[in-house]
Amino acid sequence: MKNVIRRVSVAIAAGAALMSMVTAPASAAPKFEPYDLPGVGKQTQAKAAAAGEAIWTAIIPKTTDVNHGSTVDRCADIAWNSVDNGARAILFDCYGTNNQKWAPVWVAGTGTPYGTAMFINANSGKCLDLSGSAPSNGSHVIQWNCHNGPNQQWEVVLPAGADPATYDGPVLFKNRATGKCLDTDNGGIANGTGFLQWDCHGNPNQLFSLYRWI
Repeated sequence: MKNVIRRVSVAIAAGAALMSMVTAPASAAPKFEPYDLPGVGKQTQAKAAAAGEAIWTAIIPKTTDVNHGSTVDRCADIAWNSVDNGARAILFDCYGTNNQKWAPVWVAGTGTPYGTAMFINANSGKCLDLSGSAPSNGSHVIQWNCHNGPNQQWEVVLPAGADPATYDGPVLFKNRATGKCLDTDNGGIANGTGFLQWDCHGNPNQLFSLYRWI
């Protein structure tokens, strides 16, 4: 992840404006390039996106990431292309459809060393959210109207032992409402595997990379 990619460095008001102006085209086949995270190792983010421009990313767990030893890329997807509040986030083959495209909106003022993001879905304009802000392990990850609450804010956390000056790999996303991490159910890799929250342990099903759709 050493390419220089432009950073989305705006708060939720800018995110809402972005969604009102942008329509993300669906891709015929998935093509990715690295999306660098702000302040992590040698990864570099440049200035904020221009008005009306979104950076659409794929969210891929290490368990299904061909760049980390898997045989197939599977992406965070909203089930059945739903635009409804409460629709589940699941794993599915990466096709590049809009329900698999997420614009990271970097939230200002959180004081987190590597950034805190909200993820806006290109198909629905809704945000990746923790169902009911429930603190228990196994609570579902869903989409919901963007409101900038802590249950829609995902803090970037480096895996144990990573040197922040040089690390260049997948990261954990910790929910700011509960302190638990984004996780794929039981480490599953099949299409339809649900996303949920779980105590942060840093196993491959909690390690995620962002890739920019091109």
